[in-house]
Amino acid sequence: MNTGVDEIENNGSLATASPNPANNMTGIGYNLPSLHNPHLVIYNMLGSKVKDIEITSKQSLLFVSTSELESGIYVYSLINNGKPVATKKLIVAHR
Repeated sequence: MNTGVDEIENNGSLATASPNPANNMTGIGYNLPSLHNPHLVIYNMLGSKVKDIEITSKQSLLFVSTSELESGIYVYSLINNGKPVATKKLIVAHR
């Protein structure tokens, strides 16, 4: 009889943006086991999509321009196969 821990499904991971707070640019790392129309989407606090970045590789560090975003709090989500993998907070503070 075999015993063990059930394998947890790995949908991917999303790193915290750096720097955060961001002025004009931030880096966001991610890792996906498979690609199914993946995107990194940034939303304002009203839930409106303000940026949508197509992802083309399973693992990378995306450099995202924040210069066109107003200072404030945003959330960013890694979307794969139409479903959010992870969501984190981003603060934009222009100096």
